[in-house]
Amino acid sequence: MESEIATIQRNTPSLQVGQPLNFRLPITIALDNASTLIDTAGTFTDFTVTHSLLTQALNLCDAVCAEITNPLSALRPTHGDIDDARRIKLFCHAKLITLLSNEDFTTYRPVIHGHFADVLRIFGRKLMTHCKPELGHMFDSVCLVIETSGWSLRQQVTEYFDIVKCAPEEEHYWGIRFWFQLSLSRMQIRYLERCVSTHRIEDVKEGVVALEKLIDRFKETLHTEPPKDCIIPVPPWEAEDYYISGGQKLTSEYTKLCKDVEIRWLLSQGNKLLEVITERTRQIEPDYFRFQAMLALDSYRAAYQICETLDDVNVELEGLCLWSMARVTGSYLSLHTQAHELYLAAVMLVGMNCAVSPDEEWYKDSIQQIQSHRKRLEDEETKYKESRRAGVMGHLYFEMVEVQNRADRVKDEISLRVFFQWLLRTHPPRFKKLEAGISGLLECRELSKVVLNVIGAYDRSRNEEIGVSWGVMCEEIIKVLRHILSNGLMTDY
Repeated sequence: MESEIATIQRNTPSLQVGQPLNFRLPITIALDNASTLIDTAGTFTDFTVTHSLLTQALNLCDAVCAEITNPLSALRPTHGDIDDARRIKLFCHAKLITLLSNEDFTTYRPVIHGHFADVLRIFGRKLMTHCKPELGHMFDSVCLVIETSGWSLRQQVTEYFDIVKCAPEEEHYWGIRFWFQLSLSRMQIRYLERCVSTHRIEDVKEGVVALEKLIDRFKETLHTEPPKDCIIPVPPWEAEDYYISGGQKLTSEYTKLCKDVEIRWLLSQGNKLLEVITERTRQIEPDYFRFQAMLALDSYRAAYQICETLDDVNVELEGLCLWSMARVTGSYLSLHTQAHELYLAAVMLVGMNCAVSPDEEWYKDSIQQIQSHRKRLEDEETKYKESRRAGVMGHLYFEMVEVQNRADRVKDEISLRVFFQWLLRTHPPRFKKLEAGISGLLECRELSKVVLNVIGAYDRSRNEEIGVSWGVMCEEIIKVLRHILSNGLMTDY
């Protein structure tokens, strides 16, 4: 019996192994194969081959994820396997979104939206704090394709609204939903602000109207209270009140954009109304000409009223509104005084809010119009004075002839003082209020001071506006006295 047992033990192979087996789980092998497929896809430029390889890699990741989430599976993954599966699957979706967007975004649009939804579900709240470079490239490629697609701004904004819908609606996704909607809304506001200077204002206004849907959806998310057991992380580059201040700031930015676009649209409407009327229209149909000008003025006035509601002074828009109203008031309605006040308000606005004068056409024209108005007033005042003098000089002829004859007799200091005594006695300076008298004008010993005192007395009396005749009389007396000074009589003094 013992010999038989010994024979069996010798013939039975030993179960002990000297070195441990190099055994790899099928999950690890599948993930390695998926990574190899992704790397291989990057070496091809053909769309069909690249799409096929990335799809196979994504299918492998889906199978691995199904095995990981199966509680009855005999293969239990490690933490490293779970992280690798999430990373590779996320990378597959990002690559497919970029590939399909560059190939034909319109055709593969539903598929791209599905990949977006998977990315948001896989990465979750980590997308807010640890955004990977491949995800950044994915979003950049989608944005570039949409902006260069030839769609109108309204269609582009609507497409971003559809992308926002890809965010999961479950309660524990509240944070990522808030962040995704906030980020896309801000991005669209910045984009429309840039489009103001590059697109037709009508197209920009349509885009702003379409953006209202996205803003309303964000407000719904903001007003929805997050679940109590949901941990909502704050991005490390943001403040602690990120969710409250972020919502308020976005709302104010959108309101500012709406006002800015509305102001520019009203200005463009006023310009279009003025384009249909010409100088020939003024001559043939003056009532229609004035009616169109009034409509344009109402449009400009409405734009200016919106400018006054802005939190910060926008010198460019407010000055443009004032200049536009002044242009219509002066050039089309012939209300030059009111137009001058508006031009002056535009220039004063720049002076109070800008350290450097703007190089805008409206500012240059405002200054030119102000100068033209002042020159016109000076010319009118000169003509008025000349006409006034022409009517008064006839009545003052004999008085002025007598003054001139007596002035011609002045040869020295004695004759000059005699002339002054006669002049002050015959034509004394007049004042509305009683003064100390005019006798002190001749008491100074220095003759030059006496002459200056007399000239100053008549100059003050001229500015008293006692009467037209007296004002002209004072002007002529001052001319005579200055002529005496120019004859060199004062050289010895």
